[in-house]
Amino acid sequence: MLGDPVVPGWITPAIPLIMIYVSAFPEDQKVHALIAFQLTLGILSIILGMTGLASKVVRFVPSAIKSGVILGAGIIAIITIFEVGGRFESFPWTISIAIGIGFYLMFSKHFQRLKGKGGLYGLIGKLGILPIILLAVVVAPLFGEAPWPAIEWGFSKPDFITLWNEYTLFGVGFPPLMMFITCLPTVFAAYLVLFGDILQAKAILKEADDVRQDEKVDYNPNRAHLIFGGRNTMMSIIGPDVTMAGPTWAAMQVVITERFKEGKIDAFDFWGNGFISFRYEHRFIVVANREFS
Repeated sequence: MLGDPVVPGWITPAIPLIMIYVSAFPEDQKVHALIAFQLTLGILSIILGMTGLASKVVRFVPSAIKSGVILGAGIIAIITIFEVGGRFESFPWTISIAIGIGFYLMFSKHFQRLKGKGGLYGLIGKLGILPIILLAVVVAPLFGEAPWPAIEWGFSKPDFITLWNEYTLFGVGFPPLMMFITCLPTVFAAYLVLFGDILQAKAILKEADDVRQDEKVDYNPNRAHLIFGGRNTMMSIIGPDVTMAGPTWAAMQVVITERFKEGKIDAFDFWGNGFISFRYEHRFIVVANREFS
């Protein structure tokens, strides 16, 4: 909604690092430690965005290093699934089937031709990875890798009072200054991971620019830093989270960009209608600035 042409997400690779950092504190100090960490990361990102240093860093980093960071992010994502003790050992059939069909729906020229005919194929193509998520929900129980989902109807009853008193800055108070100093090395380490997401988003959108030269998609690292820096700052006050607020959700960004690359007519239904938040049904998309004649 602030003009960033990305699907926002977590700083996923940094989650284990942040969890280890927070777990080192006594039980009564963990929330303070998390607040200090996320607030520091948010302020650092905002400063880099306001001063323009974010764009300069992205611009002056050698191409070889950028390529290594982008390629490394993909390799790490694969390793976390297929390493010993990873998720593949628990869901071998589900992951194999879902990945195979997912790649077919997203990148196969054969399916692109079927999708162009409209009808059911066209609908499936427009839903991106949502059909794959639903397929996994069915395949996992069929192969005995997960129980069937238990669907319950009703309204949840969140305990807002406890949340406010024990998990927000207003309830637990401002963290000690020493916590902000202590978290700096880990914050810089988390920023390195975040920087990789910036490069990844820029590379994905640049590839779309090469295909769709009829429309300019404006990705500005400075603006991106201001946005996710503001999100982290706000979250540290009203609801700190070890996932942090990152620049992009890579899997969803690829889905949206692939749709955009297919052409103006197919993409107009969601690119042309302004800024709408994306969650699981990506008929609703976070999109770039768009001027109409």
